[in-house]
Amino acid sequence: MRIALFCNHDLTTNLIFAPLFDLPEVEIAGVFFAANVSKKHRTMLGGALAMLRKMALRYWLYLMASNGAFVLFEQLTLWTKRSPRYGHLASLRRLAQLRGIPCMAVRNFNDPEFIAYMRQLQVDMLIIRVGTILSADMLTVPADETWCVHSSLLPAFKGIAGEFHALRTADAPIGSTVFRVTPELDEGPPLAQVTITRDETCSVFNHMLRNNMAAGDLLCQMLRDRIKGDKITYALPGKTLEPSYFSWPNSTQVTAAKKQGIRLMTFLEWTKLLFQALRISSTPLLPHESIQP
Repeated sequence: MRIALFCNHDLTTNLIFAPLFDLPEVEIAGVFFAANVSKKHRTMLGGALAMLRKMALRYWLYLMASNGAFVLFEQLTLWTKRSPRYGHLASLRRLAQLRGIPCMAVRNFNDPEFIAYMRQLQVDMLIIRVGTILSADMLTVPADETWCVHSSLLPAFKGIAGEFHALRTADAPIGSTVFRVTPELDEGPPLAQVTITRDETCSVFNHMLRNNMAAGDLLCQMLRDRIKGDKITYALPGKTLEPSYFSWPNSTQVTAAKKQGIRLMTFLEWTKLLFQALRISSTPLLPHESIQP
C-alpha cells in the first residue's frame, strides 16, 4: 500500500506517524508538512506569536516548551545526520531523508498544482493530521480513502487540545480516533478508537504522550488489517458520548484546571524531554505506559 502523510510540524504528529515507517507492507510516497501554524504568517516565530493570541499564556508556554524541545531534537538530528529516533523522540523528516522519500513544506494543501503533484504519486491512501479542511478534489486523490487521527474520542472533544479538555472534565475518558475524512472538518465517520488510562496525578503532557503512542499503534494495526483485507469492526468507545467542541484553552480554563490539581507539564518531564532532545539521556519520559484495549 502506498500512502502519503500530511503533517503538522510538532511533537505529537511525529510520535503518531513515526511507527508507520516500520511497516514492511507500507510504502510511504511522501511526507508533507503544513508550512506554518498560521496562514497569515510565513515564519515560525510569527506563527508562534500569532498562536499566543488564541490561548492562555501558560498553555502557550507549555506548547513552546514541548514542541521547542522537539524542534531542537529534529534540527540537531538533521544537522548531525544521526539516527531519526532517540528515546521517545522521532523525526519524520530524518526518516524520509534516509529513505529518499519526498518531504516538503506545503502552504496550501488544496492548491491545484499541489493536487496535480499528488495525483502523480498514485497513492492508495492519505493519512493526515492537519487543521486544513481538504477540498473535494484533494479527497479524490487517493485510490482508497483519507484517514485522519484526532486526539479525542469523537464525537466528544472535537477541536483542539483533546487531552487537556478531557482531563479537566470529571470522569471523561481519554483517547484517540481514526476517522474517514470528509469535506467537513472532524465530521467524518469514526473508524476506530483507543483509550488510555486516565490518571489525575499525571500531567497533561503524560496523557498526551501516551495517547499519541496509542494512536500510532492503532493506526499501524488498522493499516495491517486493511492490507490483509480483513473485515474488522473496531471498538468505538466514544459512540455513547455526547458531542462537544473545544478550542485552544483559555486563561479561565487553565486556571480552573490548576485548581483541580491538573499540571500541564512537570519540570522533571521537561528536563527529561530536553535531555532526549539533546541526546544526552534516553531516560523514559513516562513512569508507566499502561493502555486500555
